Amino acid sequence: MMKKNISQLLEKFKTGLAEGKDPYFDSEEIEDLLNGISDEEAKEYLIPILDLGLRLYPFNQSLLIKRIEKECINENYETALSYAEELKHVDDPDLHVARLECFCMLEEYHKAVTYLDNLEAEKNEYLEEVYESFINILADHEFYTVGITFAKKAIKLFPENNDIQLALLYIYFDYEKNKEVIKLATKLTDKMPYSYDVWYMLGASYARIEEFNKAIEALDFALTCKDCLESKMLKGFCLAGIKNYKEALEINLEVNKEKPTSLVQQAIVQCYSYLGQNEKTKILSRFLIEVYKGNCPRSILGCYLNTFMVTSQEEEMIDALKTLASTGSQHKMHLFLQMMVSSLMDLEDSSDYSEEILKLKIEFGGNMNLFQDMLFKKGFFHFAAGEVRSALQYLEELEEENSAYYLLHPLLTLCYLETGNKDRFLNQLSLLPKDRLTVLSKINHIHFNPVHDKIMPRSKDLSSILIKNINNYN
Repeated sequence: MMKKNISQLLEKFKTGLAEGKDPYFDSEEIEDLLNGISDEEAKEYLIPILDLGLRLYPFNQSLLIKRIEKECINENYETALSYAEELKHVDDPDLHVARLECFCMLEEYHKAVTYLDNLEAEKNEYLEEVYESFINILADHEFYTVGITFAKKAIKLFPENNDIQLALLYIYFDYEKNKEVIKLATKLTDKMPYSYDVWYMLGASYARIEEFNKAIEALDFALTCKDCLESKMLKGFCLAGIKNYKEALEINLEVNKEKPTSLVQQAIVQCYSYLGQNEKTKILSRFLIEVYKGNCPRSILGCYLNTFMVTSQEEEMIDALKTLASTGSQHKMHLFLQMMVSSLMDLEDSSDYSEEILKLKIEFGGNMNLFQDMLFKKGFFHFAAGEVRSALQYLEELEEENSAYYLLHPLLTLCYLETGNKDRFLNQLSLLPKDRLTVLSKINHIHFNPVHDKIMPRSKDLSSILIKNINNYN
């Protein structure tokens, strides 16, 4: 029926509803209304229209089946099955699907298997249609494992049915089974070369496993099928993944022009940063920091702070850190300070920066986690600079604050080894896990560029000394 006629019927129904009367419709008009109203209108009027239809035509088979579907929508599955039992001799695909949905939602999967087997044994003419609808319902309910099982069985029965294979592809994609998506989608691109969804899921799955070049190729095909912002954004992400920031920026700017969102603007900031466009990075990241307030993503904060780092604006960066902390971003201070230490600190001026860091304990309300992190970093950098006794001052203070701090005991073990303090060395060694020699190598995974290359050989050497002399100490 034409939309105009549906609108007229709906207006007639609304008028009767407002007057408290049941307007008259023939059964076909009721069915047209139920099938033709928009999703938005259905939320309000679908059930009242169905109830009216059942009052007017209580034995209408189509309306009785829709009553069962209504109970499924309301999650009254046992009631739905009781209504379905009243129609047990009716052969209708919608009725079959409703029963199967009830079985699965009640976790009676064996009944669903038996029901489908019976339809197959009877060579039911609707079996293929039932499988199509049922598998899509399972996907909607996120019954992925069950959906895969039924879909595979359906494909064996109907190997040429692309819709069932597409339904299985959706399940694989939502379930993040990327290898399975890639295998099936590659097969379906030959059968459905103009399907946007197939190409998009193929590209997105390649992106998930970071095969960005293959992802870009698939997304280009998707975009020839349909011009979609979702694919453009993902392509921009993949281009950034292969470090093609120039093209990534162009795509993200195009997407932002059509539909500006904080997510795409976040991608733009990162592209600006990698391309060295510091002023644009600073302006847009400042804007996003204000938008996100205290929940700004780390990548944005990192790009913002990097604009100070690359221009050696240490004092400006410290001011920016303090400003961010005072405006609700205090929970990000660990990141900020770690970046400041790792990117600005040379061994020669480590003490100056470490003192600045420690002052923040007082300035920002005594954040103990932050304070402990900074004690460890200060001790670590003194250790790396060869100032082991100075390092111990901070590490021992940290031990008093939190003796379970990650990597504290391995570093203390190395410090006491170098100072020759046998008793404390053996004590620290006893606090390490059973694989105590292996755990010392974790020190090598603390990266503080640009001093990383200077620090790592030192801890490697000390670990080697420990391994060689462990028996002597014992």
